[in-house]
Amino acid sequence: MEQMPPTRASPLPDVSASFKEVVLSSVRYNLQHRGVKTTRKQFDEQSKFYNTVDGWSQLSREVNDLIYNFMHASHTSVEVTLTDEAPINTIMKKFHDGRPIDFIKLHDLVEKEFVRKIEFGYEWLALWRWLNDMMLLETTTFTDFENQMKQWYPHAPKPCKADSMGDYSKPYLGSKPHAVWTYQDFLKYKTNKQCLDGYYKLFNRCQHLKDTISQVPVLR
Repeated sequence: MEQMPPTRASPLPDVSASFKEVVLSSVRYNLQHRGVKTTRKQFDEQSKFYNTVDGWSQLSREVNDLIYNFMHASHTSVEVTLTDEAPINTIMKKFHDGRPIDFIKLHDLVEKEFVRKIEFGYEWLALWRWLNDMMLLETTTFTDFENQMKQWYPHAPKPCKADSMGDYSKPYLGSKPHAVWTYQDFLKYKTNKQCLDGYYKLFNRCQHLKDTISQVPVLR
């Protein structure tokens, strides 16, 4: 008999090794036979029932890795794959140094170097800070940024939220370019919601983006 997902009122078990393998096997099968969009849609439906189960967040990250690796190992190019799914840009400038920005490649690089590694919601401030410092943002409001990132990365480990970014934005990190940040100034201005570990997390994330995406991808 086919096993039905539990209702919200049902007791939810931990993610066991056998349950995890069933989910991952299903994802692999769907990727091979039904494509990325259908796989993501079906996994989203599962998440509605299991997202409160212990271990589901880790399993979600593994599923995202499977989908990401499938897209990059596919004989179909990454550009073609993402063209069908990448949302339209609504917050960034369309040109960089006089050339049109390749948003497909930018989307892909940000996912690989930043989004897949997120542990805390406030880390989205680092991406906003880097894009702002690169003068790529047409609008700099956190609300617009949140809406765009939720469209671009609906399966991020931690969803982008303007409130979480705001926890570390004022009065210092959101107003000063990453290049001039110092921990001494951070300690001088930090609020009760902020800590030095969070500062170093954001600083290192900005530095990693600067090192790994040193050139904004543009169309030739």
